[in-house]
Amino acid sequence: MSRKNKLLFKVVIVIFFIVLFLFSSEVIIRIFFPLPIFSPYLDYPPYRKVKFDTNLTGVQSPTIFTTNKWGFRGTDPPKDWYNSQTIITIGGSTTQCLFLDDSKAWPHVLETELTKMINSAIWVGNAGMDGQSSIGHLFLMKEVILKIKPKTVIILVGINDLTYSLVDLNTFKCDEIFLKRAEKKGIFYFLFSNLKILQILNLWKEIYLNRNVSISKDV
Repeated sequence: MSRKNKLLFKVVIVIFFIVLFLFSSEVIIRIFFPLPIFSPYLDYPPYRKVKFDTNLTGVQSPTIFTTNKWGFRGTDPPKDWYNSQTIITIGGSTTQCLFLDDSKAWPHVLETELTKMINSAIWVGNAGMDGQSSIGHLFLMKEVILKIKPKTVIILVGINDLTYSLVDLNTFKCDEIFLKRAEKKGIFYFLFSNLKILQILNLWKEIYLNRNVSISKDV
Protein backbone atom coordinates (compact mmCIF):
# COMPACT_ATOMS: atom_id res chain seq x y z
CA MET A 1 0.00 0.00 0.00
CA SER A 2 1.38 3.39 -1.00
CA ARG A 3 2.00 6.16 1.53
CA LYS A 4 -0.87 8.17 0.07
CA ASN A 5 -3.28 5.25 0.38
CA LYS A 6 -2.17 4.61 3.96
CA LEU A 7 -2.87 8.22 4.86
CA LEU A 8 -6.27 8.07 3.18
CA PHE A 9 -7.05 4.83 5.03
CA LYS A 10 -6.19 6.45 8.36
CA VAL A 11 -8.36 9.46 7.58
CA VAL A 12 -11.29 7.20 6.68
CA ILE A 13 -10.82 5.22 9.92
CA VAL A 14 -10.75 8.42 12.00
CA ILE A 15 -13.88 9.73 10.29
CA PHE A 16 -15.61 6.38 10.79
CA PHE A 17 -14.91 6.35 14.53
CA ILE A 18 -15.94 10.00 14.90
CA VAL A 19 -19.26 9.27 13.16
CA LEU A 20 -19.70 6.12 15.28
CA PHE A 21 -19.02 8.08 18.47
CA LEU A 22 -21.45 10.85 17.50
CA PHE A 23 -24.13 8.32 16.52
CA SER A 24 -23.71 6.40 19.80
CA SER A 25 -23.77 9.64 21.79
CA GLU A 26 -26.95 10.75 20.02
CA VAL A 27 -28.68 7.44 20.80
CA ILE A 28 -27.64 7.55 24.48
CA ILE A 29 -28.71 11.19 24.85
CA ARG A 30 -32.11 10.47 23.28
CA ILE A 31 -32.62 7.71 25.85
CA PHE A 32 -31.71 9.84 28.88
CA PHE A 33 -33.05 13.18 27.56
CA PRO A 34 -36.31 12.26 25.79
CA LEU A 35 -37.77 15.77 25.93
CA PRO A 36 -36.53 18.36 23.42
CA ILE A 37 -34.19 21.23 24.18
CA PHE A 38 -35.36 24.25 22.30
CA SER A 39 -34.12 26.33 19.41
CA PRO A 40 -31.02 28.46 20.11
CA TYR A 41 -32.96 31.36 18.61
CA LEU A 42 -35.33 31.43 21.59
CA ASP A 43 -34.05 33.82 24.24
CA TYR A 44 -34.68 31.63 27.29
CA PRO A 45 -31.35 31.31 29.13
CA PRO A 46 -31.40 28.27 31.46
CA TYR A 47 -30.70 28.33 35.18
CA ARG A 48 -30.47 32.09 35.45
CA LYS A 49 -30.80 33.78 38.82
CA VAL A 50 -31.27 37.54 39.04
CA LYS A 51 -31.76 39.59 42.19
CA PHE A 52 -33.65 42.88 41.73
CA ASP A 53 -33.45 45.70 44.23
CA THR A 54 -36.52 47.67 43.23
CA ASN A 55 -38.09 50.98 44.16
CA LEU A 56 -41.41 50.11 42.53
CA THR A 57 -44.55 51.01 44.45
CA GLY A 58 -46.29 47.93 45.81
CA VAL A 59 -43.37 45.59 45.06
CA GLN A 60 -41.49 44.11 47.98
CA SER A 61 -37.72 44.35 47.54
CA PRO A 62 -35.46 42.52 46.92
CA THR A 63 -37.01 40.06 44.48
CA ILE A 64 -35.55 36.93 42.95
CA PHE A 65 -36.03 35.91 39.31
CA THR A 66 -34.92 32.37 38.40
CA THR A 67 -35.30 30.09 35.40
CA ASN A 68 -35.26 26.32 35.02
CA LYS A 69 -33.39 24.16 32.51
CA TRP A 70 -35.75 25.25 29.74
CA GLY A 71 -35.25 28.91 30.57
CA PHE A 72 -38.82 29.28 31.89
CA ARG A 73 -39.71 30.56 35.34
CA GLY A 74 -40.66 27.71 37.61
CA THR A 75 -39.20 24.40 38.72
CA ASP A 76 -37.70 21.94 36.26
CA PRO A 77 -40.34 20.06 34.24
CA PRO A 78 -41.49 16.74 35.72
CA LYS A 79 -39.52 13.67 34.62
CA ASP A 80 -42.69 11.78 33.80
CA TRP A 81 -43.75 14.60 31.48
CA TYR A 82 -46.44 12.93 29.41
CA ASN A 83 -48.26 11.52 32.45
CA SER A 84 -48.08 14.72 34.49
CA GLN A 85 -50.47 17.64 34.72
CA THR A 86 -48.55 20.34 32.85
CA ILE A 87 -49.39 23.95 32.02
CA ILE A 88 -47.36 26.54 30.12
CA THR A 89 -48.25 30.23 30.26
CA ILE A 90 -47.52 32.43 27.25
CA GLY A 91 -47.51 36.22 27.14
CA GLY A 92 -45.48 39.38 27.55
CA SER A 93 -44.34 41.23 30.65
CA THR A 94 -47.68 40.69 32.42
CA THR A 95 -47.00 36.94 32.26
CA GLN A 96 -43.27 37.04 32.88
CA CYS A 97 -43.71 39.31 35.93
CA LEU A 98 -40.04 40.22 35.74
CA PHE A 99 -39.83 42.43 38.82
CA LEU A 100 -42.00 40.23 41.02
CA ASP A 101 -40.42 37.53 43.13
CA ASP A 102 -40.72 33.96 41.88
CA SER A 103 -43.28 33.24 44.58
CA LYS A 104 -45.41 36.26 43.62
CA ALA A 105 -45.66 35.76 39.84
CA TRP A 106 -49.20 34.72 38.92
CA PRO A 107 -48.20 31.48 37.11
CA HIS A 108 -46.52 30.29 40.32
CA VAL A 109 -49.55 31.31 42.38
CA LEU A 110 -51.74 29.43 39.89
CA GLU A 111 -49.59 26.31 40.32
CA THR A 112 -49.82 26.53 44.11
CA GLU A 113 -53.57 27.10 44.22
CA LEU A 114 -54.40 24.40 41.65
CA THR A 115 -52.26 21.88 43.50
CA LYS A 116 -54.17 22.66 46.71
CA MET A 117 -57.54 22.59 44.95
CA ILE A 118 -57.23 19.19 43.28
CA ASN A 119 -54.80 17.72 45.83
CA SER A 120 -52.48 16.60 43.08
CA ALA A 121 -49.21 17.90 41.67
CA ILE A 122 -49.52 20.54 38.93
CA TRP A 123 -46.54 21.94 37.04
CA VAL A 124 -46.76 25.45 35.57
CA GLY A 125 -43.96 26.76 33.38
CA ASN A 126 -43.87 30.52 32.87
CA ALA A 127 -42.77 31.23 29.28
CA GLY A 128 -43.68 34.91 29.36
CA MET A 129 -41.21 37.33 27.79
CA ASP A 130 -41.11 41.09 28.26
CA GLY A 131 -42.16 42.93 25.08
CA GLN A 132 -43.21 39.84 23.17
CA SER A 133 -46.12 40.15 20.73
CA SER A 134 -47.95 37.69 18.46
CA ILE A 135 -44.86 37.18 16.30
CA GLY A 136 -42.94 35.86 19.29
CA HIS A 137 -45.92 33.90 20.60
CA LEU A 138 -46.34 32.09 17.27
CA PHE A 139 -42.63 31.31 17.15
CA LEU A 140 -42.84 29.90 20.68
CA MET A 141 -45.88 27.79 19.77
CA LYS A 142 -44.02 26.33 16.78
CA GLU A 143 -40.67 25.74 18.46
CA VAL A 144 -41.86 24.66 21.91
CA ILE A 145 -45.53 23.88 22.37
CA LEU A 146 -45.88 21.67 19.30
CA LYS A 147 -42.84 19.66 20.41
CA ILE A 148 -43.54 19.10 24.09
CA LYS A 149 -47.36 19.08 23.98
CA PRO A 150 -48.26 20.22 27.52
CA LYS A 151 -51.71 19.36 28.80
CA THR A 152 -52.78 23.03 28.87
CA VAL A 153 -51.58 26.34 27.44
CA ILE A 154 -52.73 29.63 28.98
CA ILE A 155 -52.29 32.70 26.80
CA LEU A 156 -52.36 36.27 28.12
CA VAL A 157 -51.67 38.40 25.06
CA GLY A 158 -52.72 41.48 23.15
CA ILE A 159 -51.39 44.56 24.91
CA ASN A 160 -48.03 44.52 23.11
CA ASP A 161 -49.73 44.08 19.74
CA LEU A 162 -51.89 47.10 20.54
CA THR A 163 -48.86 49.12 21.62
CA TYR A 164 -46.85 48.21 18.53
CA SER A 165 -49.77 49.08 16.26
CA LEU A 166 -49.70 52.66 17.58
CA VAL A 167 -46.00 53.28 16.95
CA ASP A 168 -43.22 52.47 14.50
CA LEU A 169 -42.57 48.71 14.80
CA ASN A 170 -38.90 49.22 14.00
CA THR A 171 -38.39 50.94 17.33
CA PHE A 172 -39.11 47.68 19.11
CA LYS A 173 -36.25 45.24 18.83
CA CYS A 174 -38.07 42.34 20.45
CA ASP A 175 -40.32 41.73 17.44
CA GLU A 176 -37.51 42.58 15.05
CA ILE A 177 -35.35 39.86 16.59
CA PHE A 178 -38.14 37.31 16.45
CA LEU A 179 -38.81 38.13 12.81
CA LYS A 180 -35.20 37.32 12.01
CA ARG A 181 -35.29 34.17 14.12
CA ALA A 182 -38.53 32.96 12.57
CA GLU A 183 -36.98 33.30 9.12
CA LYS A 184 -33.73 31.61 10.14
CA LYS A 185 -32.79 28.68 7.93
CA GLY A 186 -29.66 26.84 6.93
CA ILE A 187 -27.64 23.77 7.82
CA PHE A 188 -26.97 24.78 11.44
CA TYR A 189 -30.67 25.33 12.16
CA PHE A 190 -31.47 21.94 10.60
CA LEU A 191 -28.75 20.12 12.54
CA PHE A 192 -29.60 21.82 15.82
CA SER A 193 -33.29 21.04 15.41
CA ASN A 194 -32.56 17.33 14.88
CA LEU A 195 -29.42 16.48 16.88
CA LYS A 196 -29.73 16.36 20.65
CA ILE A 197 -25.97 16.25 21.12
CA LEU A 198 -25.78 19.78 19.70
CA GLN A 199 -28.68 20.85 21.91
CA ILE A 200 -26.93 19.48 25.02
CA LEU A 201 -23.65 21.17 24.10
CA ASN A 202 -25.49 24.47 23.60
CA LEU A 203 -27.19 24.05 27.00
CA TRP A 204 -23.81 23.50 28.68
CA LYS A 205 -22.43 26.53 26.87
CA GLU A 206 -25.30 28.68 28.13
CA ILE A 207 -24.85 27.48 31.72
CA TYR A 208 -21.07 27.28 32.07
CA LEU A 209 -19.47 29.44 29.37
CA ASN A 210 -22.00 32.28 29.27
CA ARG A 211 -21.93 32.30 33.06
CA ASN A 212 -25.67 32.40 33.72
CA VAL A 213 -25.20 32.96 37.43
CA SER A 214 -26.72 35.25 40.00
CA ILE A 215 -26.53 38.97 39.23
CA SER A 216 -28.02 41.96 40.99
CA LYS A 217 -29.77 44.90 39.33
CA ASP A 218 -31.16 48.13 40.74
CA VAL A 219 -34.54 49.09 39.30
